Amino acid sequence: MSNDVIQGNRDEIADALSRALLTIPNSTARELVQLIEEFGCSASRPEINSVLYSRKDLFWSIGKVPPRWHLISGNARIPQTEVLAPERASAPFSLYAWQSEALSAWHDQGRKGVIEAITGAGKSFIGLCAAWEELEAGGKVQVIVPSIILLNQWVELFNLHMPDRLVGRLGGGRRDSLKDVDVLVVVVNSARDNEADSVGHHALVIADECHRYATERNALALNESVFESRLGLSATYARIDGGHLNLLDPFFGGTCYEFGYSDAKKHEVIAHFKLALVAVDFDDGERLAYIQADEQARNNRAWLTNNADVRSDPFGLFMQDVTELSRGGYGEATVKARSYLVAFNARRQVLSETKAKLELLDTLIPAILSADKTLSFTERQSSAEESAERIRSWGINAAAIHSGISMDVRSQLLADFANGSITLLCAPKVLDEGVDVPSADLGVILSASQSQRQMIQRMGRLLRRKSDGRFARFVISFVRGTSEDPSTGAHGTFLETVTDVADEVILFDGSNPGEEICAFLNDYHWHGQIPQPLMAVSQTR
Repeated sequence: MSNDVIQGNRDEIADALSRALLTIPNSTARELVQLIEEFGCSASRPEINSVLYSRKDLFWSIGKVPPRWHLISGNARIPQTEVLAPERASAPFSLYAWQSEALSAWHDQGRKGVIEAITGAGKSFIGLCAAWEELEAGGKVQVIVPSIILLNQWVELFNLHMPDRLVGRLGGGRRDSLKDVDVLVVVVNSARDNEADSVGHHALVIADECHRYATERNALALNESVFESRLGLSATYARIDGGHLNLLDPFFGGTCYEFGYSDAKKHEVIAHFKLALVAVDFDDGERLAYIQADEQARNNRAWLTNNADVRSDPFGLFMQDVTELSRGGYGEATVKARSYLVAFNARRQVLSETKAKLELLDTLIPAILSADKTLSFTERQSSAEESAERIRSWGINAAAIHSGISMDVRSQLLADFANGSITLLCAPKVLDEGVDVPSADLGVILSASQSQRQMIQRMGRLLRRKSDGRFARFVISFVRGTSEDPSTGAHGTFLETVTDVADEVILFDGSNPGEEICAFLNDYHWHGQIPQPLMAVSQTR
């Protein structure tokens, strides 16, 4: 074969790779083998790797095992909807159309504002692009994060995409200063106790998970005198205690761009998904315990809202007042507040640890086996451990991950989940927010949180687009006739949101629905009557 023919083949592969990475960035070479076929090009993985590594003018990668590839902005025939604004055209990475729109909206609001976008949509890349602009203009950048895990993730992002910039850390044993580095990534606990100093440079602050800073203490991290430019990033900005209005809006100037589930589906940023709502029942002992705890909680709540200075709504403010009141002395109001919290926790415990939810896992084994990876969410660490043990009894590599495990072990578990040596992770709240979780396509929520924020975070862990176009699947279990039951209004706003964009939503309330649920999730044929959709939501792709 002549050199001209070989070069022609390489150019064809490069063109197909460019188009594929515009459609689905962050893809591995193995995934790209399938993706480029959609553009009429066929190539082996070695051929694709040869082009990816030789064309540094077109492609760059994240990570090492395996590398995930992106298209360098400005070097390919990008559709008009993906073109970056002129002042950002030479940034070292490309953006989705919605990300460019969000960044433009932030500029239009005077480089101040909060960008609210669902988990997994790609908020971090907007922050990177804003940071790149600030640095190119001679400024400094400070990124505030709520945890050491996120601190490490942001440092890695900057080191990968801007290796020529000096990136420092404040937190986790490091005490770098903004005056000595280009970018300082700082944990909020350290940011509020150490005043930022940009040494006369103009500066940008990026507040990741910014809703976390809407407390009097954390808001001290937001320095108005240092940071002229301010970018907040959040999947769930609004707080039921109103802290975003009182403490964050005055600093950021409010929300400048919102990107919800319907927007993400329209832009093909998230995977198509289907949702199974599964009703289970208490046994007699559990029901009695629930009724007793529920009655105690209701009686104490009524007394507190009628006789103490406790706000009845929204629930977040009620809990805030009750928690504060419970720290008092031994007056009647304090006793009632403590009694309420005891009953509230007892009610939540019996809901989260009911045997029927664990038994549901057994009926879902066919769906778990057919999934690439599965995440199971529980309320407590003990439930996560018990769930993982139950799944392992079926010969499936499962593990529990929670805050009771050391950070090193957690990191190894996530790495094992990413490489497939573990195919199911059971977690309470450690994966809900701010953790970069490897892609999964089946989620089983055994403890359906009352928090809309928590439910959105959990959904986002599975809604990243799949390279082969497969659906994400969710199972949300609830105990019939309790505060978890959608028929009593539980998760109203959250369910209304997801049912509008889900391809299918079905309520399963039979006594033994395992076969039907797995048939629905896996799309295989089963003998029986298909349950009616919960809200007549059965959309085509």
